[in-house]
Amino acid sequence: MNLKKNMTLIVGGAIVAVLLIVLLVFLMKFNSSYRQVNRQLQSAQQRLTILNGRDPFPSEGNVGVVQTNLFVLREFFTNLMASLRQGHVEPSKMEPAEFNPLLDRTSQRLYQRAKGMKVVLPMRFAFGFDRYAEGTLPAASDVPRLGQQLETVDLLCGLLYAAKINEIMAVERPVFEVTAQAVATEEFVDPRQQRYGGGAGAPEVAAAPTETYMDPSGLFSRERYVLTFRGRDAAILGFLNAVAANKRFIVVTRLQVENETGIPKLGEARPATASSPSAPAGSVAREDRIIAGRETVKVIVELEVYRFQAPSAGEVSL
Repeated sequence: MNLKKNMTLIVGGAIVAVLLIVLLVFLMKFNSSYRQVNRQLQSAQQRLTILNGRDPFPSEGNVGVVQTNLFVLREFFTNLMASLRQGHVEPSKMEPAEFNPLLDRTSQRLYQRAKGMKVVLPMRFAFGFDRYAEGTLPAASDVPRLGQQLETVDLLCGLLYAAKINEIMAVERPVFEVTAQAVATEEFVDPRQQRYGGGAGAPEVAAAPTETYMDPSGLFSRERYVLTFRGRDAAILGFLNAVAANKRFIVVTRLQVENETGIPKLGEARPATASSPSAPAGSVAREDRIIAGRETVKVIVELEVYRFQAPSAGEVSL
């Protein structure tokens, strides 16, 4: 075979072979791209079929209705949160050294109001802030929440005064401070013994509440307060009605009433007075038939005080 005579044919065949290889590579590459685009096209067609079959159909009119409903819901949510936040007092910025004087002024005001309303308070009563009444300075990070708790205690005591109770025995707030919780842990007593009288030498005052719940959404939190006081039935009902009618969102979770005078004894029946001559002979007047309900009783009330946060417009998601 003469290579020189067939050189042109050989070179041409080599070039054609190289072109075929390059063409095959491009064909495989474009085939892969074609399959990928084809899959995307099929997925888009399936979604279009689903959208076309929806009820209601996503037309411009339906979209407008949904947007209008969303606006109405957001406005309702904003108004609801504003209503629930009525009576809230935002914490003011203060230094740790400013809290103790604020506590002293608030305590003096509560003492003066108690004196004017003839409500008995314990000696050196600190309304649940004993550590700070003794001179301990709070941590800077605890001051805003302590200010909120002091305002809440002021509100609850005002409701007790207005209900004309006889005596406030204890006011307990959620103890959230780390240092205070460490002291309380060392002096821990079983709350069931304290509240229900189990065990020897159980104190009369309930255990200090420490639970504070924060909703996962961050829209509200609640704190549990315990009030121990003495008063008559009318005062208790007046206080409960005042709590329900207050602008602040307060829920009564437990009410314990204890008659410390014991079981009343039936007295001798007295005849009806001359003011009721029509009463049968030997009957007892209404005032004399009442043997319970007018004595002073001891009351323990547990309250959950809610605090609602005001979300910004961008945070409202429905």
